[in-house]
Amino acid sequence: MSHVCSSYAGTGPFRRIERGGGRTVSYPISSLFFHSAEVIKIENPKGGDDTRAWGPPFAKNLDPSDPAQESAYFLGVNRNKKSITVNLRSEEGKQLIHDLVKKVDVLVENYVPGKLDEMGLGYKELSALNPRLVYTSITGKEKKKKKH
Repeated sequence: MSHVCSSYAGTGPFRRIERGGGRTVSYPISSLFFHSAEVIKIENPKGGDDTRAWGPPFAKNLDPSDPAQESAYFLGVNRNKKSITVNLRSEEGKQLIHDLVKKVDVLVENYVPGKLDEMGLGYKELSALNPRLVYTSITGKEKKKKKH
């Protein structure tokens, strides 16, 4: 997944799931916050979004006992988003995504084409849980055609 949203500006909170990272998804989705969107970013439990390490420049942690730093880029394009880590390969992780999808309006992902279908988290499965779901895939990779 990538991001998740619910209803748009004048009709109530807009909830969106974001699953992915880098410039492809995080930057365009960052503007939804300014239109009253609630954005939930789904990150890999092993280190989170890769852009956390893009730098310099880095922002120091406000807690002096924690030496962790995050890139200014990550903080800029992910401001005001909620962020959770989910193992999409586990049954618990898949169930969490299914539960979220039932409550959101938009899902944006940037996986290799077909990868989420293989995991049971593609459009067909998720739209069956929420028929009004807007499922968006942003990728720079071409879907491979099967040879016959």
